[in-house]
Amino acid sequence: RFEELFFYYDPSERAYHGLHFYYICRPKTLALVDDSQVNDEAAEQPRWVSIEGLQAQDFQAHGDIIVDLCREVAKTNRS
Repeated sequence: RFEELFFYYDPSERAYHGLHFYYICRPKTLALVDDSQVNDEAAEQPRWVSIEGLQAQDFQAHGDIIVDLCREVAKTNRS
């Protein structure tokens, strides 16, 4: 899915044009590494979460679009 977004960032007094591409991917495995093996201090530890529990505010930006897409894919996979 593709979304085109325009927004203005007031502190910089600049307008931006964003092109967002959303892809459906399937994991090679559902196994996650142990927290001690996450080798990036800036990264969150990996966790599986239920799609039903996702909320738009869980994402840095455009959470409403991401949550809608996740739920749409989940519904399609159940059918």
